[in-house]
Amino acid sequence: MVGEANVKLRVKKMLIEKTGVFSVSEIIPGINIYEILDGVPPNVSPRSWAYHLTPIGMGHSYAESLTSYFARLAKEHKVTPGILFNHRRVDIDEENNRHISGLLEARAGKATAQINGFGLTAENWVAMVEGLTLQKRLRFLTFLTWRRVFNKSTCRFTRAWCPSCLEDRRLAGASVYEQLCWSHKNVQVCSTHSIRLETKCPHCEASSWVLSGSSWPGICQKCNGWLGHHSNKPGSIFEELDSDEVAYEMFTAKQIGELIRIAPCLPSLPNQEVPKGSIIKCVEQFFDGNLSSFVRFFGLSRTTVSSLWNGKPRVIQLELLLRIGFRTGVSLLDLLTKEDSIYGFVPSQPSALLSTRLSPRLKKERVIRVLLAAVEETPPPSLSDLAKRLGYRCAQSLRRINAQICDQIVVNFKQSARGKMKGKFSTARLQEDIVIKSTLELALKEDIPPTLSHIARHLGYTSCQAIRYRAPELCKALADKRLTLESVRRGQIKVELEQALSADQPVSLDTIAKKLGYKTDAVLRTKYPELCRKIRDRYAKYNQTQFMLGVKHKVESILVESPPPTAKIAVKRIGVSDGFLRTHFPKELRLISARYLGHRKDQSERNKENDKRKIRDIIQDLLKHGKFPSMNAVMDIYTAGYLKRPEVWATVLQAREEFGFHV
Repeated sequence: MVGEANVKLRVKKMLIEKTGVFSVSEIIPGINIYEILDGVPPNVSPRSWAYHLTPIGMGHSYAESLTSYFARLAKEHKVTPGILFNHRRVDIDEENNRHISGLLEARAGKATAQINGFGLTAENWVAMVEGLTLQKRLRFLTFLTWRRVFNKSTCRFTRAWCPSCLEDRRLAGASVYEQLCWSHKNVQVCSTHSIRLETKCPHCEASSWVLSGSSWPGICQKCNGWLGHHSNKPGSIFEELDSDEVAYEMFTAKQIGELIRIAPCLPSLPNQEVPKGSIIKCVEQFFDGNLSSFVRFFGLSRTTVSSLWNGKPRVIQLELLLRIGFRTGVSLLDLLTKEDSIYGFVPSQPSALLSTRLSPRLKKERVIRVLLAAVEETPPPSLSDLAKRLGYRCAQSLRRINAQICDQIVVNFKQSARGKMKGKFSTARLQEDIVIKSTLELALKEDIPPTLSHIARHLGYTSCQAIRYRAPELCKALADKRLTLESVRRGQIKVELEQALSADQPVSLDTIAKKLGYKTDAVLRTKYPELCRKIRDRYAKYNQTQFMLGVKHKVESILVESPPPTAKIAVKRIGVSDGFLRTHFPKELRLISARYLGHRKDQSERNKENDKRKIRDIIQDLLKHGKFPSMNAVMDIYTAGYLKRPEVWATVLQAREEFGFHV
C-alpha cells in the first residue's frame, strides 16, 4: 500500500509540473487513474489439446459411435484420423497404451471393432479421447455401460450404415456421422427408414473397417465415394421377407437403440443375475424346469443353456434375450433390469420364425386333445397319419403319451373301409418263394456275391428280414460265403502290403485298397498301421523325387531355350513359386536371369547398330542432295529410336569423317 501511494504522488507531481493541472481528467475528460493490479493471475479453466467437439445424439437412440466421433474430430482439425492419433498429446501409461497403439494401422483394421465395444480397448480409447478434448461421458458412445450383461462378440468387424440416414444429413447440411447402433452385429436394419444396413460401397463393392488411418464418416475408405443415397426401389426393402422376420429385425434394432438411449440415465449398472433369475422362474413355471426345452422353444441351440446354470458366472447370450423379448412382448431393458418382467408369459402359440416346438407340458396336453378328437373323427384316421399331422416321425411317440387312446384309434381304423382295404393289400406278398430262392442261388454262383440287403432291395423289400424268413438256408450259405471271402481277402492284405513295400515302383495305399476290393484304405490302416505308414512314406518320397525331377527337366529346357524368357515367365511355366526355385535351384535361377539380361543387352546393341546405320544413310543422302548434314537436319529425318542424343551426335560426327566431310 505504501508503494502504491508513492506512485500516485509521483504521477500527480509530474502532472502538476508539466501541465499545471492536478488530474488526468482535467486534461482528457472521462479518463481516471485506477488502482495498480496486485499481479495475481485470474482462475482460467484448463484448455484441451484438441477441439472441444460436442458428440452428436448422446442420450438418444441415434447417438454416434466413438469411432465416428474420433473421425469427425480429425476432420475438424483438417487431418486424417491416423495423423491425429499419432500426434496426440495425452498421457497414457505404458500398460494401457498397448491396447490402443497400432489400432489404426492397416494390419490391425479388424481390431478397431473393439473401440465401440465394452472391453479394455474401449475403456482406454474413451480415456484417451476425453484427455484430448476434455469432453466427459464419452463412454456412452460405446457399449461400456452393458459390459456385465453382454457377451464378448457384440460389435461387427466391418462398417455398416444406413444410406438414407447419411443422405438426409448431407442434404440438410448437418454434420455426417455414423450411429453406434450400426456397429452392433445384431442390428441389421435401420428402424427409421425400415431398410437394411449396407456393408459394401455402392461404387467399388468393397467393405471397410470400422476405423482406419484415412477414414471419414460417410466416405468409402477404398475409393473415397459417398456412401449415402436414397433407395430407388418402391416400398420397403423387406418385401422379400415374411412378416415374422421383418418384425423381429425391427424389434432388435429398436431395442438396441433403446439401450443406447437409456444408458446415460441409468442410476446403476445392470447385473446379469436379474435376467437370469427371471428366466429360471419362467422355466420352472412353464417348462417343468427343463432348460433345453426352454431354449429350443425360442429356436436356439442347446449350448445356450450353459449360460443359465446357477453358480456359473457367465453372461446370457443377447440373441436369447432378444428372442425372449420378441416372443413375450417385453422390452430388452425390462429383461435386464426387472426380475418379474416375464412373469405373466404363457408359451401357447410359438412364432414360426422362432420355433415350432411347445413346452413338454403344453405339448402333451395338445397331443391328447388331438388324439381324443381323432377317436370321434369320421372316417377314422390311422395312427401313422396322426403322427405325421402332429410332426412326429413314427406312431410310437404317440403311444408313449397315451397308449389306450392310440389302441382305440387303431381299432377304429381297422374297422373302417380304408383300414380293411389296407389290411387286404398288406397280406399280399411282393415276391413268390421260387423267385427269392432263384435269386439267392444265382447270387451264390457269383465269385463275389452281393449282400443280403442289396438282394432284398433288388426284390422290392425294405429290409432283408423277409427273405431270411422265407429262405433261411440259402441266406446262411450266402452269408458264409461272403464271410469266407472276407477272411481270405483279409489274409491277402498283409501279403499285398509287403509286396507293395518291396516293389520297384511305389504305389499308393488307395491303389492297394481298390485292388483288394475296398473303397478306402481305412481297413488297411486299421489292421496293419506300421506297414501302411511305411508304404505311405515311401510313396510320398517317390512323389517328391518325381516332382523334383520334373522341375529340373523344365528348368534345363528353359536354360537352352532361345530367346531366353524372363525369370517371372519361367517360374509361371514351371508351375512353382519364385521362392521354391531360389531354395532348390538357386544357380539355375540366377543363370535364367543372367541369360535374359545378356539377351536384352545384345538386343539393345543390335538395335543401336541399326540406328547408327540409319543415321549414316541419312547423312549420305543429305550430302548427295548438297545439304549440310547438321544435327538438326539429321534429327528432322531420324525418328526417336534406341540412341540417346549424345550417341546420335557422336554417330553424326563419325559419319561425317567417314564420308570425308570436315567442318
